[in-house]
Amino acid sequence: NDALSYYWSWTIDDNIYEANGVSPIIQLPVGEHEIELIVDDGTDLSEPDYCVITVVEPVNVELQILPRVINCNSRSGMVLTMLTLPVGAKSSEIADEPVVMYPCGIESAYLRVLERGPGRNRKTFILAAFDKNEVCGTLEKGNHSIDVVGRLKSGQYYYGSDNIRIIEPR
Repeated sequence: NDALSYYWSWTIDDNIYEANGVSPIIQLPVGEHEIELIVDDGTDLSEPDYCVITVVEPVNVELQILPRVINCNSRSGMVLTMLTLPVGAKSSEIADEPVVMYPCGIESAYLRVLERGPGRNRKTFILAAFDKNEVCGTLEKGNHSIDVVGRLKSGQYYYGSDNIRIIEPR
C-alpha cells in the first residue's frame, strides 16, 4: 500500500527528457522512440522497463469547405466538407467514426465515404457535415484556418486544411 512515483525518460537528438506521473502526456516527433520507466515505492526503485513508441506522420489530404463564407444568420443548417484522400487509399481503411473540425473541436454530424474513378486512379472522398450553429457558436466573426481530422483503421490520422470566413449580417 505504499505510494508509488513514476519516472519516465527518453532521448531525442542527444537531449534527455523526463516526465513524472502514472500517465504523463508528452509530445514526440515523428519516428521511433524508446521510453524508460522506473517506479519508486518510497523504499526501492524498480529495474528500468522499456517500451518503444512509433510516431507516424499524419496523412495530409485535400480539404474543401462549403460554404467558404458562413453566414451565421442564414437558414442553412450545415457546413459541408469534402476530404480527398491520396490515390490508393481505400474506403475500407477509414475508421467508422466522426471526423473533427478544429479549432472548434466539433464532431461531424454526418459522414459518408465514397470511392470514384477507374482502376489505379480511383480516389476516396470523405463527405462530412457539421452543424452550422455549433461552428458559429465556437468561432468569432472573421477569417479562420480550419483543420478537419480523422483516423484510419490502422490508427494513423489524416487531416486537411482550408480557410473560411464567418459573417453575421443584419
